[in-house]
Parts: sequence; structure tokens; C-alpha cells
Amino acid sequence: MEIRQPGPPFRVGHLLATVHTLQKLHLEVREKALTDQITGAFGPKLKELHITGKALTDIDANTFRGFQNKHELLLSITDTSIETFPDGLLAHLSDVAYLSLDLRRNKLRYLSPQVLYENSSTWESKGTTFVAGGLALEGNEWGCDCSLVWLGRWLRRWLRETLLIHTAVLKGAQRVHTLARAATCYEPRTGQNVPLLDLHAEDLGCQASALSDASAAPPIAAPPPPLPALALLLAALVVVGA
Repeated sequence: MEIRQPGPPFRVGHLLATVHTLQKLHLEVREKALTDQITGAFGPKLKELHITGKALTDIDANTFRGFQNKHELLLSITDTSIETFPDGLLAHLSDVAYLSLDLRRNKLRYLSPQVLYENSSTWESKGTTFVAGGLALEGNEWGCDCSLVWLGRWLRRWLRETLLIHTAVLKGAQRVHTLARAATCYEPRTGQNVPLLDLHAEDLGCQASALSDASAAPPIAAPPPPLPALALLLAALVVVGA
């Protein structure tokens, strides 16, 4: 279904607010910013939310406010022009028991731990179980520097903790390892791509101050105001549940 609404901005949430059997939602965003256009679209059975759109450069921290399914979610934000995500983006998904994140093929250069956690100092105590389904990051514009060292540590820990679950299933263990090694960053000194999994502070010559500063994201430009007309290409697969 293609939505082209003249006049006031169209809200997809208004269209889907009463569709309680929705399990998968695919959105192509044709605006620069995603703010509250999908608020109200999160039914209690929604298990997959896919967001894409080359025009998309900004996403608001409250975009996922009101998410209802506490059991599982595959959140996919792919093939956009987003360079960084706002702190607190996943705050409204903190109660999801099994969360999987697919952030492939964007323009990401940086990812703050505060995108995933309340603050940068809590992730090590909480571990990686918050994103138990894994974090797919390949196809972005990562540069190997100290700001990504924490992400390498996170991936190594996720790999260890996940393999404890899948160790008896060879196929599952191979999938986990492949996912963890898929994302790479560019090392300008060698001209090579290095798996984020292999990033270590000592290899990059990072000082303690640089590692602490890495938790502060680069300035994020304020999202532009909504356009007079919203153009969202909506493809929704509605599955009637029991």
C-alpha cells in the first residue's frame, strides 16, 4: 500500500491502532526524519518491525514509545542514510525479553552505548542479554578508532554469552560466530577492514580519557520539522492470530 497524503502529515499509527493481530510491519520512510509517525502502530502481537528509506537521516529517541509486545522483537533499521542514533532510542524496548537488532547498510560512523543502555557505565553490569538476539552492524561506514572499542568488547561478550546457549548445536554456534564477525571498520594506517570483534584499546593506542570520552556521542543535529505531506510506503503483513 502506497500512502501519499496531501495536507497535514499522515500518521501510520492512526491507521494501524486497531489492528491487534499485526505481526510484521515493513515501512519505507520517504522523509528525512522519523518522529511520531508510527506511534500507535505497535500492536500486542507485533514481532517484526522493519524500517528503511534512503531519505531517512534522523530518528527520534521516542519513536518506539508505546511498544506492547514484551516477549520478542526483531527491529530492523536498514538501508537508510542515518549516521548515528540518539541516546535512549531503545529505552521503550527495555522490557522486551528477546530483542534482535539489525542495523546493517546504513551510514553509521558511531554508536554510543547509551543508545542501548541507560548510561555508558551500566552495560558491563547488565551484560548483553538486553539484545539477546544479537546486533547486526555490517555494511556501515565504521572507522577504527577508540570510540568503537566498547563495541568490540560488547560483541566479544555477546559471543561468549550466546555460545553458552548454542554450544550443543553446531549450526547455531556457527551462525552466532558469523554474525559477530561480519561487521568491520576501516583502519586507515593499514588500509584494511578489521572486524569490530577484534578491536582492542591497546592496538589503537587509546588512553583511558579517550575511552571515557567515547561514551559521549558526537553532536546530533535536530531533526527537521515534518514536511507538509508525509510520504511513507507502507507494506504491512497482517497475520490473524489465535
